[in-house]
Amino acid sequence: MSRLQPDIEKIGSDLRRFFFNCNGFLIALIVIIAAVIINLIAFRFNYTFDLTRNKLYSLSDQSLQAIEEINRQPNNLYIYGFFSGDISSNAMVDLIKEFQKRSGKIIYQTVDPYKNQAETRQFEIRELGTLVFQLGDKNLKILPWDVYVEDSEGRETFIGEQAITRTIYKLIDADTKYLNILIGHGEKIYQSAREYIKGAGYKVEYLDLMNDGKIPENCSQLIIAGPKSDLTIPELNLIEKYLEQGGRLMIFLDFPPNKASLPNLIKLLNQWGIDTEDSVVLELEKRSAFDHTMIVPNYRRHEITQRLGETFTNLIFPFNRTLKVIENYSGPAKVEVILESSPESWGETDRGGHVKKDPHETAGPIPLGIVASRFFNGVESRLVVLANSNFIDDQFVTEAGNLNLFYSMTNWLLGQPERITIAPKQLQLTRVFLTPLQTNLVRSFVLVVLPSLILISGGVIWFRRRAR
Repeated sequence: MSRLQPDIEKIGSDLRRFFFNCNGFLIALIVIIAAVIINLIAFRFNYTFDLTRNKLYSLSDQSLQAIEEINRQPNNLYIYGFFSGDISSNAMVDLIKEFQKRSGKIIYQTVDPYKNQAETRQFEIRELGTLVFQLGDKNLKILPWDVYVEDSEGRETFIGEQAITRTIYKLIDADTKYLNILIGHGEKIYQSAREYIKGAGYKVEYLDLMNDGKIPENCSQLIIAGPKSDLTIPELNLIEKYLEQGGRLMIFLDFPPNKASLPNLIKLLNQWGIDTEDSVVLELEKRSAFDHTMIVPNYRRHEITQRLGETFTNLIFPFNRTLKVIENYSGPAKVEVILESSPESWGETDRGGHVKKDPHETAGPIPLGIVASRFFNGVESRLVVLANSNFIDDQFVTEAGNLNLFYSMTNWLLGQPERITIAPKQLQLTRVFLTPLQTNLVRSFVLVVLPSLILISGGVIWFRRRAR
């Protein structure tokens, strides 16, 4: 009996070890199987999550609308990317795949132009990286340089999503919308904004009425941005005739030009129930930083501002002229305020630097954006007036939601309410420029202060352990 006891104990120990090893094996097997199943599910459904605050890596409302438009088309949208070599990190291909996830009617194919000469000749490909979008018998190209916009400081912005959405709309739309920017009176010409606007699918052209003598028949919208001098009577007559035929007009007024310096243009606005005064709007409540002239406007309920308000999209309005709706206006136009300053604002008239709210000055809230519509012989015309022309100038075009506001106003003017959405966000490469003092401080912190802190901490720990 005493001989069997060690054997039994040994057998029991071996069994326990065996079952312990089996348990470890089973746990490892379960983990492996779970990992395989999770990877299969991830590969099959491919869910991604955008945790950035402003959803920088999610498709915009505008792009989702374009996808819905494609889904309603009888034909599939074929996209051919002419690339050679590895495209695993190509931003445009990744974007197209995001579009594909949301529509079974978008079909993408990579084509090596060196191995597929027939397709290369068919689509007349001249540059590597060209994308061809084909819908039915129509096809359009996106060239490699079409997906970048360079601002006045030489910074490049990636606008790949805008380029894709613009191309889809061009394939679907029967006609192109032409936006004409008036020149000849010191107006803004919007070099950077013009590229963004073109990137949204519009044709943008300058118009000199004094020399041309007429508004083009294909003009979908006329823009008058911050004129320094007044329009002539013949020019006003052409604009009035354009409006009577269903024209769409956008006017941006600046301070400090006196009202007396723009009497003809102001007279046109008066016919639509809109007026101005010679004062700059100062803000105490909603302003950018400590600048009382840099206003973050409040939204009023309107088709143009609804989506911007729902997404809590702020605007930056610099140096605004006071607008107003004419009291007891009884004309044919329907007038609505869409943007305004806070109740703590006022229209400052003192140009001598003595800035305070006086009893005789206009108290807030003050209109910063007004729209109007009226009918001429059954044909509707529309007008938008803003209190400044700087909001899409080169310095502010990518600030907050300024560009979105411009797109929303344009789509309302053109009678395209279904396209009043939040446009794709711009991915901009931001450079940080340090002064010599800042550079030396950073260098000293990295090379001296940080290593010293590590050495001191190590020394303290070593002495404490030795003291024990």
